[in-house]
Amino acid sequence: TCLAVPRSVFPVICLVGFICLLLNYMHVCLKKADKPCIEAFDEFQQISKYPEKNIEALLRSHIQHLSNVHFIFSGSERHLVTEMFLSSARPFYNSTSILELYPIVAEEYIPFVCHWFDVYERTIREEDVLVIYRLFEGNTYYMQKTFHEAFINTPIGSSCTLDILQQTVGGVLEEAGDGYRQLLSRIPERQKELLYAIASAGKAEKIMSAGFIRKYSLVSSSAVQAAARKLMKLDLLTEEDNIYFIPDILFRMYLQRLKNTNIIFIPS
Repeated sequence: TCLAVPRSVFPVICLVGFICLLLNYMHVCLKKADKPCIEAFDEFQQISKYPEKNIEALLRSHIQHLSNVHFIFSGSERHLVTEMFLSSARPFYNSTSILELYPIVAEEYIPFVCHWFDVYERTIREEDVLVIYRLFEGNTYYMQKTFHEAFINTPIGSSCTLDILQQTVGGVLEEAGDGYRQLLSRIPERQKELLYAIASAGKAEKIMSAGFIRKYSLVSSSAVQAAARKLMKLDLLTEEDNIYFIPDILFRMYLQRLKNTNIIFIPS
């Protein structure tokens, strides 16, 4: 079913009013469906960041009346999504079954890559695919981008070597560099210092301890706490089980290279 929203809807200034109108259209459309429907919300945690505070309750009130619709809520910020569905103070409390999606296991991903290189008359060693898998911690987007570019750079009848993969990763980093530079230019100095420190550590715990502050020449625990809070609001920093890390792996690598230009991500 296709949902069409009239042009007259779009000049609406109030976000809540717009969402109400959109939900009403969706409600009518889905209720008329002659078969069960599936509605998916990607990056669902974003609604908790809207300035209006009752968006979750508004959405929940509409959803609960749609008996012929199954909903999928997905999000990349685990701590925010978990809080939305497991906190008794939130509208969506205990309304879903939680399913965590893990990276594709190396045992399945490595043969996949080797197979498609082989199909198009190229080869790549399993151990070299594993190097990229570990570098990007199973992140499908960055692995796919790297192997796609490496495939292009490998002539027919040849083998994709570690040197080709190293050059490819360097190219991917360089391509992303302009965007990351602009991003850093908008971040206050103390927040940047904390990003550099956590990037250097890879994954860091006790970031407000005297040892961490001394090791990375940070200002104070209060300054670190304030910087971490701001960075998490910007989705540049994530905390899980008291461990802090930069969720964008390529951005983490970019910061590591800024602090150490001799760093080697793929050993020859």
